[in-house]
Amino acid sequence: MKILIRWKQRERGSSRRFIPSTSGRLPLAYPLPIMARTAILGAGFETHANVREFPPGWSPALARFAPESLAGPAQTLCWLARALASKRVSLPPLRAILIAFTGETYGELGAAGRSLLSETFRVPVFEQMRNASGELLAAECAAHTGLHLVNSLQSLGSALLEFDSIDQGPCPCGSLLPRLVTAESVKSGNDGHKAAAAG
Repeated sequence: MKILIRWKQRERGSSRRFIPSTSGRLPLAYPLPIMARTAILGAGFETHANVREFPPGWSPALARFAPESLAGPAQTLCWLARALASKRVSLPPLRAILIAFTGETYGELGAAGRSLLSETFRVPVFEQMRNASGELLAAECAAHTGLHLVNSLQSLGSALLEFDSIDQGPCPCGSLLPRLVTAESVKSGNDGHKAAAAG
């Protein structure tokens, strides 16, 4: 039996926690305390009035939904960003965040992808590493100081090779969960993504 994880904020200023999903569908780990109207580009996720699934890519239904946040595979979000930039499609501006799923079936984000998403959508970008089944393995918090490990190291497999170390110290967000970090994040005090998005 698989246990699926959901990321929830306990109270303002406290660390986030991970709890099992009871629906049997994949939960969306929303990194902020209040979930904005969110479109997920993919299937198999928990939905409710404020969170809906759409086919990967762009659709008239997605544009009508006018999401404040967008979540989906990194490669799909990058395609959508390029399509928006070239005016092949249109979408009302996002107002909250963008969540990029990464992993072997979702694609890589990297500095160039993060920069493209940040410049096109003009909202903070959060990375969530997921396995082939869509289960959450590691997730970026609002402090942007690495990806908090929410599953075992063995579950990461070759994805672990992207990171230089595991930071076991407390995160500025308050979480005590270990973080996967790059060498640049150790030197600069952030995960290297802020510098990539800003530069």
